[in-house]
Amino acid sequence: MASSAGAGPAWRGYAVSEILAELLSSKVRAAVLEYIVPRPHLALSLTDLSRALDLPISSLQHECYKLERLGFVTAQRDGAARRYHLNPAAPLVPQLMALVNAAVDREAALRAALDGVSGLELVFLAGERCLVAVGTAPLAALADVTARLEAALALPAGALELAFFRPDDWRQHLRAGTPYVAELLARPRTLVYGPRDDLLPAHPAARDDA
Repeated sequence: MASSAGAGPAWRGYAVSEILAELLSSKVRAAVLEYIVPRPHLALSLTDLSRALDLPISSLQHECYKLERLGFVTAQRDGAARRYHLNPAAPLVPQLMALVNAAVDREAALRAALDGVSGLELVFLAGERCLVAVGTAPLAALADVTARLEAALALPAGALELAFFRPDDWRQHLRAGTPYVAELLARPRTLVYGPRDDLLPAHPAARDDA
């Protein structure tokens, strides 16, 4: 499809108006984007997408090929499989991320940012600007998670403060009633991952109402 004059900036020979028409012309394509866009850190096979979306591989193969041709996903060979992930250099990706994150459930968008990340036992937002993480994940992985959560929350880069604790240290702070941890737990919470009962006590307001 060739871009037409006056249709806006071109990307791989497509005008922006044509890209929008292609992206929005298929329900299956939209479902693929809805799943891939909040998970830019994952490289997903057709089997992964089929299981997640409950759609046949034959339909997904065509749509992923189309998205790859448009430049919105890139593909890499992994044995017999091709793995697809979001291309951050494609046009309209920030707008797509904002649209998808606004359309899906807020907690689901936040959980998507953690998919495939190991070494975390508890993650929650304390208030609107503090991310509390308990686990053994490397700091580099936590920095990436924080950036994805900021995108999911439509916050500017660096807006989230990260409070990271090793599991044993977190339990010790809970037992000791450390003021900083007690203050974190007293803030409004949004659970992203977890909890285990020994890691996240009931919110003080819930105890007061009991």
